[in-house]
Amino acid sequence: MAAAIDLSGRVLLLTGAAGGIGSAIAALFREAGALLVLADRSAPEALAAELDPDGNAPLALAVDVAAAASVAALVRRTAA
Repeated sequence: MAAAIDLSGRVLLLTGAAGGIGSAIAALFREAGALLVLADRSAPEALAAELDPDGNAPLALAVDVAAAASVAALVRRTAA
């Protein structure tokens, strides 16, 4: 099924990515061509590997959104 929108080349930063709703959202945005940054308290590497059909795995980072330093590091890594 073709994506309804084209997000090719756009970066999507998704928190809560390792959960059921987050992983479903990640899959939809990946299908639409978005470059994904997956963030979750528990490392979302397994989801990143699952969403890697073309050898271009999303960036997966363990992040605590309640900690300002953790969020700042997430933003720095996303912007890099």
